[in-house]
Amino acid sequence: MIMNGILKNYWIISIIAFIAINFFGFYLIKTSPDFLDLYEHAESEEFIQKFETKENIYSIFFGFLFILDSWLILFIPYLIIRKVLKTKILKSSKK
Repeated sequence: MIMNGILKNYWIISIIAFIAINFFGFYLIKTSPDFLDLYEHAESEEFIQKFETKENIYSIFFGFLFILDSWLILFIPYLIIRKVLKTKILKSSKK
């Protein structure tokens, strides 16, 4: 009984963290600069280096966000199918 409460709290915290990461990612997408335009107007090598570093950080975060969302899209149907099959197996074994 106690373990169910702990697991329930764990899933609630995980979902809240997942939603927060997604909101932060969409905020970054909305506010991210147009790097191609920045390269075009940059004059010094130092600014170009800074833009490349920032672009790499954005790319890594967006890749992580895409993988996390893809994983969730695959994991939720797995849980649903597992639950449905488990109840069907339990019902058929009781007969």
